[in-house]
Amino acid sequence: MVPPFISLATGAFIFAAAVLNFMPGLEVADRAAGLVLTLIVFARAARYPLALPPELLLFALWVVWATMPGLLGIAAFGEFWVQWKKLAQLVILILVLTNVTRDGRTLTWNLLFLLAAVGLLVLINELWRDRLYFADRNRDESILQNSNLYASALLYGMMVLAYLWTITPGTALIRRSMYAGAAAVLFQQMIRTGSRKMLIGTALFAILWIFFVYRREVVRRPSVLVAIIFFGGLAIAGGSYAMRDTVMADRFSRTAAAIEGESVHSSGAERVDLFREGLRVAALQPIFGVGVGGFPYYSSAEMMAHNEYLDVTIVSGFVGAAVYFGLMVVLWYRNAQLAKAGDAVTRRTCQLFKAILLTFAVLAIGRWFYDDTHFWILIGCFIGYIHAQTQRCRGVT
Repeated sequence: MVPPFISLATGAFIFAAAVLNFMPGLEVADRAAGLVLTLIVFARAARYPLALPPELLLFALWVVWATMPGLLGIAAFGEFWVQWKKLAQLVILILVLTNVTRDGRTLTWNLLFLLAAVGLLVLINELWRDRLYFADRNRDESILQNSNLYASALLYGMMVLAYLWTITPGTALIRRSMYAGAAAVLFQQMIRTGSRKMLIGTALFAILWIFFVYRREVVRRPSVLVAIIFFGGLAIAGGSYAMRDTVMADRFSRTAAAIEGESVHSSGAERVDLFREGLRVAALQPIFGVGVGGFPYYSSAEMMAHNEYLDVTIVSGFVGAAVYFGLMVVLWYRNAQLAKAGDAVTRRTCQLFKAILLTFAVLAIGRWFYDDTHFWILIGCFIGYIHAQTQRCRGVT
């Protein structure tokens, strides 16, 4: 059992990593919180076994492999070690979260801290929008300086709300109403980011969540299907109304026009060009890659490839990509095995996590997540929970 003071320290760490880390001059708070919590975890390791899930070890191995371009002189640019240091810090973040997320209670608390951090990002965006720097004034970014990154954080918040809904009894109508209201606020913020892929990802996640968690109830109780259709229709109608005359609607319209062959500016065409360039660059260094942060130096657009599968291959080669995506395969397998062996709440949690993993697998076609702090906070909590519950099912304490 994780003591309360460690849970509070974890909350401070999650807040620092998810919010303060992006505020100029306050990054030191993130480092300090991480250092304190890391020392606590290793101090407890003298009394309790240190949790080292295979997913953590694979991520650490990938980060070690990602140093090779720098050591071999392939990545001869100063930005490499800055970007690599961020990956090394993510190893510490995952290590800490996997050791403090030991059961359903700590998983819930840690995800609540993440949700609160996302809520703070929304509050900052609302209160100080005119003072914040946005690359595109038509697309909200909060303090993250990237509309897609902000939209991703909003999606993670909605995934946490889906988790809370899943573990909450159906009779707790007030709590579920609060979760639905919070999801509506996050969805409204997402529309203002203009991030098409994250909006599509939200819809995909909702479908997968219902399929994995509630499909048996739909079969047994037709009233559940009626409720899903009714509230789904309300969500679609409300979302369509909220999108009228917004940057999100305009971006979808331009994408549709580009597909129909009209001569309009669309980032979709840029993404296709980036993908082609990415394939060419990946072939230059197929073993070690060009180094973290290196692709913009080879790209005419000076951008990432906007494809997780390609970006990871570019920066760490095909060997590194095999290790990184092997992590995801192992995580899916262990989660699926736990879903068969755990109790009812554990099974529902694992089924929800299947929806989360599949959503990211699809979104990875148009975005990269390997250096996204918010992403690894979410995934790290689930890694710790799955590892601890698997050990309990095996009788290991």
